Amino acid sequence: MRMLVMRMLVMKRYRIFLFIFCIGLFAGNFSLNIPVYASMPVPVTDQASFATWLTNTGRPLRSRYHGYTANYNTYKNYNLLTYGQPSNVRGNRYDNLSHQYAMHGYSYDEYTVTNTYFPDDTTGTSDPRKWNNIALGQDAAVSWMRLSAREKEYIENSKLFYSGNSFGGMSYKSLKLTREKCIVIAVPSWTMGFALYTSHYNSSGQIRYGTLNGNGIGGVNIDGGISLLPASSNRAYTINSEQEYVDITFNISLNVKSFTGLAKQSDISRGGIIFGVSSYEKLGAGPWSASKTIRFARVSKTPLADYTQQITQKSTIWVVSALGDLVSKDLSVSLTIVEKAKSNLKGTMSIKGAISLFDGKKTMMGYILPNNPKRFMSLEKITQRIDFDGNPLPSSVTFYQIGGKTTTVLVKKTSSSTGYAELVYKLGILPSSLTWRNIRINPPYDCLASTFIGSKRTDYVIHDIEITGDIYDMVYLQAPV
Repeated sequence: MRMLVMRMLVMKRYRIFLFIFCIGLFAGNFSLNIPVYASMPVPVTDQASFATWLTNTGRPLRSRYHGYTANYNTYKNYNLLTYGQPSNVRGNRYDNLSHQYAMHGYSYDEYTVTNTYFPDDTTGTSDPRKWNNIALGQDAAVSWMRLSAREKEYIENSKLFYSGNSFGGMSYKSLKLTREKCIVIAVPSWTMGFALYTSHYNSSGQIRYGTLNGNGIGGVNIDGGISLLPASSNRAYTINSEQEYVDITFNISLNVKSFTGLAKQSDISRGGIIFGVSSYEKLGAGPWSASKTIRFARVSKTPLADYTQQITQKSTIWVVSALGDLVSKDLSVSLTIVEKAKSNLKGTMSIKGAISLFDGKKTMMGYILPNNPKRFMSLEKITQRIDFDGNPLPSSVTFYQIGGKTTTVLVKKTSSSTGYAELVYKLGILPSSLTWRNIRINPPYDCLASTFIGSKRTDYVIHDIEITGDIYDMVYLQAPV
């Protein structure tokens, strides 16, 4: 069984401590106020991030009197908050077989934090159920003053371990401990365990110590999700041929799913959502939500061919307890962006009359009929046509008849990259733009047509369409045979 380690605090220190406690400058759990974070606390992975976490969560980075630094290795290996190194403890012992120190270091108030895994001085492991623990005076009483009522209740109802063994499920009550018979040398939080220092007499009347450990109070399970707008059942989005980008809104949600142990909603200090370089935070127990719109631009270097890219967007959701426990979860959502090939379409519109009267010949009256392929007569049959070459081909063409109604016809494909649309109609009775003697009496007409590929509209125009008389005038215009 182990030799008793002398307690490090003298009565003078106790009086100083008790005075500070009584005037209210020393609050439970090391902090008077709920901490405020600039963003999600850095996950603890080394001494530097451990120090950052302690500072951000309102816990002391150094011990009260000698300024020993909080020890990351003890936190990592034993799930306890201690200060200083084992070498800082005078008379500390090291066991070469188990590679354990008798003492980890100190508590914040510089009680010696003893190691429950340090081997007994006797053969085998002593059974705590056989110890007759003795009162430890004011040191024990003061250590309990730091705890909240819930923390006290938790310790007094928790399963305890000695050298990693629960000895059949021993507890504070089954060992007949009292607040006078153990010193709380590590305070419980959600995740960090607690430690109790005890003392007893062995069968030879020698005083021995024993360190009992318990698990953290509990924890919280969080859940969340990422939804997309505009909604898409298969999360596929298209950048059409006439577009350079598509905008997608990501809605991220976070909520507390359940609690374990004695953890409860009021423990939560705040929660937040990280999405890309953006961070959203809110005090309290949630639920939380955030939205962000991202513009996905074309990335393909071959714009004349369709291109598909698979994208995964990630988010981190997190909550922090008032004791600084960080619980986080990574979310992700995958989506598909299809970049439709940019249009290399070329279209040529033509117009042709059925009579072809105006061919440069003279009329019977001696007037020259000019050779003008864009000059027609009212009531003449007209063929209006657009020929296409390239991709993608439009599905239809809307023709605006000269001086008349609007008609939409389908495009007929002649190959994978060519096609045409054609409309044949009769010109109505239209006011002439030129007389037979080529005197202008009205502005010329326009021949119009439009195509749509997605939301992109392309207009085709033939200007300077002339109307002269009507087909009933032909009998007076025929030149002699």
